[in-house]
Amino acid sequence: MVEFAQGQVTGKGPLTMLEVGCGSGIYLHHAACANPQATGIGIDLQKDVIAETCKRLVEWGLASRFRVMYADIRQACAETIGPFDLITLYNNIYYFPETERVRLLVSLRERLKPGGKLAMVSLFAGKTVVAANFELILRSTLGCAPMGTVENLVRQLHESGFREVNTKRLIPVQPFYGVTASL
Repeated sequence: MVEFAQGQVTGKGPLTMLEVGCGSGIYLHHAACANPQATGIGIDLQKDVIAETCKRLVEWGLASRFRVMYADIRQACAETIGPFDLITLYNNIYYFPETERVRLLVSLRERLKPGGKLAMVSLFAGKTVVAANFELILRSTLGCAPMGTVENLVRQLHESGFREVNTKRLIPVQPFYGVTASL
């Protein structure tokens, strides 16, 4: 879980979040465990995944705090306008073409509350076998864009209006990073 400078995400206090590409809902579950007052919305483009994730939220006792819905973050949707304290994208930035990323990041920035954060985790282009293999998979998958570099993402975040951008390598040797950005 991403920590704010003052510890607000993993600490006490209300936190509203939007998870872009929520998949199984496991990261919503982790957010709920990290902060008992966290609430939010997860969105995904796969309707069958949403149905399964709804069932998981009920099983985990989180259906009153989190909901999931079919939505595309690139299209207007009242439920995803915000404002949110935290917006997350875990292992999915490569689903957005390089030419659309600044526009996407501007849109996400506009959905944040003052003091809010954008948090991303991704494998980036690099000189490891893992990165090369994943790059091959992405370039062979319809709808995916090349990974890009973490340096390019940092540039795109600044270009989209984020002032503070931090990166942290999460796996030694691999170009797998956590990235946070705020106003």
